[in-house]
Amino acid sequence: MGTSAGGYASILFGSMCNNVNNVISFIPQTIIKKPINLNYSNLNNIINKNTKYLLYGDTSVQDINGDHHISHCENIGCFTNVKIIKNSGCKLKQLRDSGFIKILIDDILNNKL
Repeated sequence: MGTSAGGYASILFGSMCNNVNNVISFIPQTIIKKPINLNYSNLNNIINKNTKYLLYGDTSVQDINGDHHISHCENIGCFTNVKIIKNSGCKLKQLRDSGFIKILIDDILNNKL
């Protein structure tokens, strides 16, 4: 399986930019084991209070040391502006084709989330 910094990057970027209202991230990594910059090794340290974060976590990942284990979502789940959707499995193509991702985006645009 390949790796991606997409979820991590969306949370980091959304946290550091001013006036970002919402961040959606799918099976994000929130703790980097070998970061380039130690200030960003754990996203728990940079979550801002103004952005709403919606994380889609995969409970089927069993390896607690894995990059996409649900513990990464739970790492930042202590903030009141972070919502975690837990599901067994996360196949983005299926979520897209079923309309789930569009519904999430529409709900955010219509201030339902």
